[in-house]
Order: sequence, then C-alpha cells, then structure tokens
Amino acid sequence: MNENTIQALLVEDNPGDTLLLQHMLTGAPFWKAMLTCTERLQSALALCRQQTFDIVLLDLSLPDSHGYATFEQMRQQIPQTPIILLTGSDDQELALRVVRAGAQDYLVKGESNAALLIRAMRYAMERKRTEEALREHHLRYQALFENENIGVFIINVDGFLLNVNRQAARMLGNSVDHLVNTPLLAYLAPEEHSQFTHHLTTLLAGESVPLHEHTLLRSDGSQVPIEVDSSLVRN
Repeated sequence: MNENTIQALLVEDNPGDTLLLQHMLTGAPFWKAMLTCTERLQSALALCRQQTFDIVLLDLSLPDSHGYATFEQMRQQIPQTPIILLTGSDDQELALRVVRAGAQDYLVKGESNAALLIRAMRYAMERKRTEEALREHHLRYQALFENENIGVFIINVDGFLLNVNRQAARMLGNSVDHLVNTPLLAYLAPEEHSQFTHHLTTLLAGESVPLHEHTLLRSDGSQVPIEVDSSLVRN
C-alpha cells in the first residue's frame, strides 16, 4: 500500500449508497482512495483473485448473497485483508458475530458519516500494518530459533528455561523436554554463577550486556565453552 493512496474495493448494489460512499471518501485527509466498485459478491471475489486490495467495504445484503454468509465467503477469499461491513440494519447480534470472526468494523449506513467511515478505514489499515509487523517478527524469530548452528536459550526472570531449540539441547547432551522448566544455572560451571546472575540483573534493568563467555556442563560430565549474546525480550 502506498502511503498516500489506498486500493479499496466497494461491494454495494445500491447506486445511491455507492455515490454517497464515493463522496464520503473524496478529500480524505490521510490518503487518496482508488475505489473499485461492484454490485455482486461473486464479482467481488473474482476481482480479489485478480488484484490485491488494501481494504474492502462490504454490504451484507447483495443480489447474490445475504447476511453472515456474505462476510464468510469474502473472509475466506482474502483472510489478510481488512473488511469493513456495511448494513442497513442495526443488528447487534450479527455485528458481534462478524467482528468476532475477523471483521474490522460494522457500520450502519443511515448512522454513518464521512468522519466515521474514514476513521474506521484508517484504524483497520493500522491494525493490518501491526499484524503484518508481528507476523514478520514471528517469522524472523522462528528462523533464528530453528537455526541449526546457534543454540537458543530462552529464560524467564528467575533464570529458568522457558524453551530451547534443538541445537541448544544437543549442546547440553539432553532433550528439549527435559531441559524446559529447569534452572540454567544447573548447566553452568559453579564459578560462573555470580557472573550469570549479574548479567541477568543487568538485562532486567534495561541495560545491555556485552558479548561474554560461559562454560556449559553436559549431561555426560564434559564441558563446552560457548560465546553468549544476551538480549531482553519483553512480554
């Protein structure tokens, strides 16, 4: 999505409502809306297969579909695209159902104005950006965690292992299941316990810890020197 232009799909069979919505979006203060309009759900689904839209404004009463099923089909076609529902009736039960199922907002036509519509669209797209950023962060985390060359140890504020990857488990000569919920100090040389505690306190205080070394104690009694890069992960 361009910062100044959004591609919006309007699915609305009432010409008067279409003109009104087009007028509402004219001169929006945040972006220019490039609006594609269609009157039927099947036509909208076909358009979504051909191109990508930043947002969809969907009437729930169309010539070829009505009610919740309209939203459900559209959601299945474009699960990652924000959908704002438009309806002529204030059905609170339906509104709750579609929002719980993933709709970004539910607007009653006779009670909506340009400010409400633009705000709903802006919030929906901001939520989409946040979700995409979280998804990208999760993928980066997964790539790091599954790296076969780096041992990853995730500990809580008390120094207990919340999770380790397979490489970390191999370094300790143990299984992931056995290591989870055990104290990391149990696998460090005794003379390094105070250093570990100091680094943990430093991290929790929001300060950085320089690259440092530790010695892991394996299950067979052997020792493995490692280089440690520590960081704080909030929440």
